[in-house]
Amino acid sequence: MPSNSLQQVVRAIEDRDNFLLSAHISPEGDCIASALALDSLLGKIRKKSFVLCEDKIPEQLYFLDNGRWNTLKSNPSLLYSFDNSIVVDCPALDRIGKVKDVIETRKTFLINIDHHISNKNFGDINFVDSGAAATGELIYDLFQAFRVPLADDDLRNIYVSLSTDTGSFRYSNTTAKTHEIVADLLRHGLKTDKLNEQLYDSVPRRKVDLFRIFLARLEFDENGSIASAILRDEDLKATGCAKIDLEGFVEYLRSIIEVQVSFLICQQGVDSRISFRSKGSFDVNKLAGLFGGGGHAKAAGCTIHAPVEKAKKLILEQVRKLK
Repeated sequence: MPSNSLQQVVRAIEDRDNFLLSAHISPEGDCIASALALDSLLGKIRKKSFVLCEDKIPEQLYFLDNGRWNTLKSNPSLLYSFDNSIVVDCPALDRIGKVKDVIETRKTFLINIDHHISNKNFGDINFVDSGAAATGELIYDLFQAFRVPLADDDLRNIYVSLSTDTGSFRYSNTTAKTHEIVADLLRHGLKTDKLNEQLYDSVPRRKVDLFRIFLARLEFDENGSIASAILRDEDLKATGCAKIDLEGFVEYLRSIIEVQVSFLICQQGVDSRISFRSKGSFDVNKLAGLFGGGGHAKAAGCTIHAPVEKAKKLILEQVRKLK
């Protein structure tokens, strides 16, 4: 099903009420901030809504939570009290984890809001724009369409969405519109100094300990144009880290001048969870798609049902074919 227009999404929301909002597992800045901003918008247009996701907000993004983020474990009483669903920042419904079962059991009307080029258009309404820098841009568009003023929390959430998904406005997905939105946020009173400190200058010691292991595992292939590293469950356990603490590691590999393709393999039980990044013309969304994953041309991910060493071998074989 092709993407619907902003006006069609607005009408779909106006005609309905009592929404469950969800986002992908292992939530990061864009999906968390987008879900919370949308929840705020719905409340301001007198719609009932609540956020329900499989995973909790990671520690370094706790400052985004104002008590509206629920998980399956924290608030199961919410499961049967909604009539419609909206999923944000998620290319495929499977990526919301066990909340998918909750939505499918209710057989609700489903709105899909996302910016991933690999989005499967799984909703009854699909508001998908792969040209948007972040899902937060689409939420901002909804605020404008409904003519709802942006409160302080909304300013913060939309900024966090844009900043985190553009690598602090450094990635090629950053557009003129991205900067225009930020300019509007600033005009409405957004203060970025504390926000940026919370986002980028607050690293716990355990992450530093894990980063040392990560660097020790760094390997180069193809005359240094491919960089990769493997982290195992035992590494996270030894340092007291969680998967969210890996944020930024694969970007570090991409930052190496000679590197065109980088990937981090993280053990996930008997499987391997992969994060890909690239520079130049190499399309890691296409690479991830070979393994059932997806994302963006320069940033993508997948899960390979194989041990980490086998996963690395499979990835290198495909990278060499695609280069």
